[in-house]
Amino acid sequence: MDTIILLGIFVFTAAYIAAPLIKKGRDEMSLKQSDDAAQDLESEKENLFAAIQEIEFDYQMGKLSSDDFEKINAEYRTHTIDIIQKLDRLQKQSTDDLEEQILKYRKSSHLSTCQICGAKM
Repeated sequence: MDTIILLGIFVFTAAYIAAPLIKKGRDEMSLKQSDDAAQDLESEKENLFAAIQEIEFDYQMGKLSSDDFEKINAEYRTHTIDIIQKLDRLQKQSTDDLEEQILKYRKSSHLSTCQICGAKM
């Protein structure tokens, strides 16, 4: 009976100690995934810009008909706009997450006033 109680206390203590470490790892992993997604989208955006320039050049050189140029150009530009909107949403989410983390830190820390000017935080 004592062994079961001691085992229970040990498991509870281990979980209590490990919880902040696990949460921190998840937060860091989430930030890394967010950065990877942003890099992928930036790369795709740059590739689309290059593709648009290339089809404009091909059209000017007479390699593309007017109809083909308009169709391809519209598709590329629509896709580029989608990518830029995704980047904006991702950046806003990252900013919101960062602000939330700062607010949590301020609430949880013992620092209730600014160390420099003394203003309440």
